[in-house]
Amino acid sequence: METKPKTVTNYRFTPSIKRIWLGFTAIILTGITTFYLAKKDINDNRQRLMLVKKEINESKAKYPSRSDIIRDLKEKEKQSGQSINN
Repeated sequence: METKPKTVTNYRFTPSIKRIWLGFTAIILTGITTFYLAKKDINDNRQRLMLVKKEINESKAKYPSRSDIIRDLKEKEKQSGQSINN
């Protein structure tokens, strides 16, 4: 009984457990790394947003609401007698 020697082309296209595990490992590591980097970016953005909100809440200046701005515009319109277009 003679066995055929394995050639490079025959070996290259046969499934190998090592190749399958290497592929799964690469996919899993890529997914974990992507998740970690996305989570880190989200946490940084959230931290910056919290600092901005804290500054706004602690500032002494009161920012007018939209209704306050509209009310002021209407009062100015009545005083000047001219129509202000929005």
